[in-house]
Formats: sequence, C-alpha cells, structure tokens
Amino acid sequence: MSDIIQEGLDQSGGYLAPTENMMRLLMKEPAPTRVSGLVTTVPTSRDSLSVPRVVYATDDIYTTGIRATAVGEIPASASAHLATDPVFGQFMIPVQTWMLSSRVTNDMLEDSFFPLMPWLEERYDETIDLLKDNQIINGSGVNAQPRGILINPGGTDEPAVISIGATSAITPDGLKSLKFAPPEQYMMNLRWLMNYNTTAQAIDKLKDSENRYIWSQGLQDNGIANPMSTSLLGFPPTFSVFMPNPGSNTYPVIFGDFRAYWLVMRVGLSIQVLNEVYAETNQKAILGRLRFGGRVTEAYRVKIGQTPA
Repeated sequence: MSDIIQEGLDQSGGYLAPTENMMRLLMKEPAPTRVSGLVTTVPTSRDSLSVPRVVYATDDIYTTGIRATAVGEIPASASAHLATDPVFGQFMIPVQTWMLSSRVTNDMLEDSFFPLMPWLEERYDETIDLLKDNQIINGSGVNAQPRGILINPGGTDEPAVISIGATSAITPDGLKSLKFAPPEQYMMNLRWLMNYNTTAQAIDKLKDSENRYIWSQGLQDNGIANPMSTSLLGFPPTFSVFMPNPGSNTYPVIFGDFRAYWLVMRVGLSIQVLNEVYAETNQKAILGRLRFGGRVTEAYRVKIGQTPA
C-alpha cells in the first residue's frame, strides 16, 4: 500500500474525494412536434363526435348545388326556378383510450439524488405529444384509433393525390403542380409538410439546367451561401419525422390547410401515482391516461404529393 495520501487509490484517501453527481441526465432531445398545433382541435364530452356536413363535390367554386335560373318576367312554370337542394351527411369521429405505465421501487424514489418522478412525468408528456403527431399523419383508424391523413390517399372523403415527380423522385414541376392543387380560397393558410432529413434534403439538392440550387435565397446566390429558405414556392414548410421518405409510390409531401383535420379531445393526459397496487413488492405504479380521436373532415383543403414508381 502506498504511504502517500492520494485520491487515486481508495485506501490511500480516495474515499475522501467522492465523484460529484450532477442533477441532470444525458439523453437525446425528442423529435420536434409541430403537426398537432396546425390542426383543428375540438373538445367532446362523449365517446364519439358527430360532425354534420354538406355533401358537395361537383366543383371547388360553389358550396352547394343551388343555382339561379333566368326566367324572364313571367316564369314558364312554377318549377322553372327550383334550385338543387343541398345534400347533407355527417362524419363520425370515435374516441380511443390510450394508457402508458411504469413501475419504480420505493427505495429508488427515496434514495435517488435525481428528481425521478418529475422526469418521468416529462417523458410521459413528451411521448403523448409525439403520439398525437404520428396519429394525425399515420393513424390506422383500427379500433376507434384516429384516421391519419395518409390512411387512404385519394379514397372517398380523403385528400386527393397529386404526382410530384417521376421514378421515385421529386421534381420542381411536380412541386409546382402540388402548390396549385388546393382551391385558392384556402390560400392564406396553406403550408408544406414533409420530413427534414430526407425529403427536405432531396428538395434542397434540386438544381436547374445551369447546376444552380433551386431552393435558394434568390437569383443573387447559389443556394449555399445562405441558410435554407423559410419559404418553399411562397409557402412555409413544416417538418415532421413521421412523414415518409420519397420512394416508389410513397407520399412524402402534404400541402394544404391543415385545419382540414379535426383532433377530437375527450380527456387530456392525466398521470396518477398508485401507491397500493404493488405495495407488497415495494413498488409504486405511474399510470398515464388520455382519450382522443381524429380524422380529415374537409379533405378539399389538403392535397397529398406522391412520388410514382
């Protein structure tokens, strides 16, 4: 044993210089959640919400089939000016219950130098925020789960599909076709939705015939000297990790007014600490619960970009 008092050896004094523990954890940042803030959020007091609607799909100009007829001073008949009556329908948006839970020993809660319970509650909030964004985009609709925007592109009462490229790739002309697809009355709230790492990168690398980057700050630069523009063809882009990548018959870009999607909230996230359920095993249970549903209710506000095979 060394006769020098030093912290390098426990027996020589190292026990007197313990390691300092910081009141924080090293961990990844969660992916940003931006989509749920764009949609229409409505509360409900029941297990489903009925949304009345006018059924009209003839064009994007009128809202119903009602039209005026020129009849002259004396109509030819009492029915000459009868308009086509509006047709009504409804959407049903069911509500699903979601739960998540963890178990932790009492000893861990008592002895941990780190505030474990508040940290767990933050992770629950984070998980639910990500869940909502994912369900709005990709919800399966199975067993009362939300119907995502991409559940059945081009189907009945679902957003129409616009080709945005060829052979699994996005083209500038394809993006312009998607830009002009929504009716102009929704222009003030239109925006793009795509993932950042793959789709936005592919668009950012698009070049013109003179090998200049297209998604640039203007004609005075080559698209490298300045940061990525906050506007794509005049409308803001929003990024979500839950959007698919470009590929054969995929849907990597959505463009439109995302108020078309209704997120129906029955009960927001609640977190309970259950002290008795696992008391005999020296544990507590942390239980999270919420109820929500959703679907596209105004498909004409949104268009889905497809990269064909």
